[in-house]
Amino acid sequence: MATAAIETRQADESKQPQQGAGAGGGEGLRQYYQQRIQDMQLLVRQKVHDLQRLEAQRNDLNARGSSPST
Repeated sequence: MATAAIETRQADESKQPQQGAGAGGGEGLRQYYQQRIQDMQLLVRQKVHDLQRLEAQRNDLNARGSSPST
């Protein structure tokens, strides 16, 4: 009888770390996605900057080409 109680108790204790690991995994996942979001926001800023630079370069070249040559 006592042996059965000890085995049941050990089985219950072995389940506890698994439950704790599942709860802790959510924080790691949150950090992963926050880092991905920050990386993507940086990429968007870089691409917007490149686009603005290229538009300014195009406008400058167009202005030079459309001025009358004498």
